[in-house]
Amino acid sequence: MPRQKAASFCPANKAGRSIRQRLRIENAGIVGPVGHLVDGFFCTFAAAICGMVLRKKLPDDHLSEDSKDVIKLVMGLIATMAALGLGLLIASANSSYETQSGELQQVSATIVELDGILAQYGPEANESRHRLRAAVSAAVDKIWSKDGLRLGQLVDRL
Repeated sequence: MPRQKAASFCPANKAGRSIRQRLRIENAGIVGPVGHLVDGFFCTFAAAICGMVLRKKLPDDHLSEDSKDVIKLVMGLIATMAALGLGLLIASANSSYETQSGELQQVSATIVELDGILAQYGPEANESRHRLRAAVSAAVDKIWSKDGLRLGQLVDRL
């Protein structure tokens, strides 16, 4: 517990997080994709080197036109499966976006409708309308803040 208190008073520390937590949050979107790209490059490069070495050691009957055709067919199958997987990934991301967009529109319409109903009650509902506007404004600031805070980081901040 004293360690956490000391970390929260450090002026370089943002929102009382440890340095390890800050680095994980700040670099989460950068290190992952770049690391995967580098891994993919090195695996492809290593496979090409292995192929060049094995070509010299293979018997001549493995280097016939029929063997080359089979390899081409397998490569086509792998490319088709990769394209199918990528298409499903894009479809899933689009579906998730459409769901969130629809929910946001529904919540927005409900808030506007509630404000209209409160307006019909007259001046005695003005305090409730102001509280509603303050709550909506606070929620908008949490979700779309100017300091670049993402929705996933809200849990750490609370």
